[in-house]
Order: sequence, then structure tokens, then C-alpha cells
Amino acid sequence: MGLALDKSANEGDKIVENNGIKYVIGKDIMRFASSFYIDYRRSIFGGGFRVFAGQGNNSSCC
Repeated sequence: MGLALDKSANEGDKIVENNGIKYVIGKDIMRFASSFYIDYRRSIFGGGFRVFAGQGNNSSCC
């Protein structure tokens, strides 16, 4: 599973909105996406998104 920026969704993709942020789950990873969340963190080294498997555990998958 990965995180990428696209201009639009493809046929069969799922568009999800959470806290005002829209993201697309690709149809090829839909079966793996039943339990994950995306987090944005900022630190002294910069900021970035992290994708986690499960419900809030610390096992980052990307």
C-alpha cells in the first residue's frame, strides 16, 4: 500500500472524506483498506503523512 498524489479518481476507486480532507482509495487496494488511517505529523525535521494499519496502533505500513 502506498500514498500518491493524483488529479482525479479512476473508475472503481472509492472517495472518502474525513475532517474536511478528501482522499481516494484505489480499487486495487480496497481489500486491504478496511482498517487504516492517515496521519500528518510535523517535527523539527519537517512534516509528512503516515499511513497506519489497524485502529490507531503504532505499526506504520507506509
